[in-house]
Amino acid sequence: MPNNKKDAAAARRRHQQLYSGGARRRRVLRPLEGETLVTMYDIVGTPLFPAVVANGTWNGAAIPFFRRDVAKLVVDWINATHAKNRDAARAHWDGDTVVLIEAEAEAEPGYTPERITPDRGGRYGIGARAWTWNFADD
Repeated sequence: MPNNKKDAAAARRRHQQLYSGGARRRRVLRPLEGETLVTMYDIVGTPLFPAVVANGTWNGAAIPFFRRDVAKLVVDWINATHAKNRDAARAHWDGDTVVLIEAEAEAEPGYTPERITPDRGGRYGIGARAWTWNFADD
């Protein structure tokens, strides 16, 4: 969650970038060399995120790792989804760490939110080996 007005304004700008073009059109961020587009749901309007995808799959799903600027958008999208559905996850930044809170699990005794730090390449495995990320070309 944003910690101050400056963070909140930056999150609003990223959210507007992410969802510009209306609900009927997917916002497509340009992948860099070596990246593939992934999405969480096969629903019109769900954003496509560029990521380096690990070899192999997890339960048939892509295993994405996002560069920081894309990870910021993924966090914003997670929170926008949570705002519509309180059972969905939410996330926030704690320095260079993404803190991912699974809404359905947080009431369980001993639950600890997942802390996602960048890998050696500076990428974040948000939902990697846990969520059903789909290759956009599927």
